[in-house]
Amino acid sequence: MTRTRTRRIAPIVLAAALVPALALAAGSKSRVLTWTGPGNGITRIAVEGSVGDVTIRGEDGADRISVKVTLKARRSGLPILGSTRKGEREIEAARLGVHRDGGSVEMKLEGVDDDRHFEERWEITVPARLLVAVENGVGDVTVKDVAGGADIESGVGDVEVSRCGGKIDVDAGVGDVRIALPRTEAGRIEVSSGVGDCEIRLPGRTVRGKGLGCDASWKGEGGTAVDAESGVGDVVVVLTGSAS
Repeated sequence: MTRTRTRRIAPIVLAAALVPALALAAGSKSRVLTWTGPGNGITRIAVEGSVGDVTIRGEDGADRISVKVTLKARRSGLPILGSTRKGEREIEAARLGVHRDGGSVEMKLEGVDDDRHFEERWEITVPARLLVAVENGVGDVTVKDVAGGADIESGVGDVEVSRCGGKIDVDAGVGDVRIALPRTEAGRIEVSSGVGDCEIRLPGRTVRGKGLGCDASWKGEGGTAVDAESGVGDVVVVLTGSAS
């Protein structure tokens, strides 16, 4: 499987991966940003994160989008002796930018540079029908219960996608990828890993890739296609339900 996607988040990944002070300082300052808006007429939501986890959950029947971003300063300099003052100034300056373009809503933090001294944790609830797109530099990405599809780019961190429909497209630099969906909904499944295992687990059997730079594929009769890869990490797709 060949992917041609250009990773726009590489500078963020490299900068964050080289900072040993990723751990948050005990008692460091935090701030919470929130936004709630109507979901009517929206078909896609896109989130651009930097350093921190992103969790998106779909809700059947929901007609609003709810966003909560928790910012917490981390130390700059030495992990134990460094100061959180720079991060505290940055989180005071940060604002949640939400922009609508037709049927798409795009959101990211604004008012701060890419070289940030704080962690951001995104928690988002959306109407289940939406397509979800995420770009994240460092941190885990979790997407659950969205029917419109998931398009995820992650620099460093694990990715979990479960109970999602549409097209599921995951590109992880370093981190494990795990995707779960009902077997009856699965269509074409393609997984690959540069360094790591790749598996498609069906009821009663497992399709495995072999060797360095492995890949595996399987085709079902459902409408949900999966294309997932990791540069360094395991890629596993679990198809649930009874064997046929």
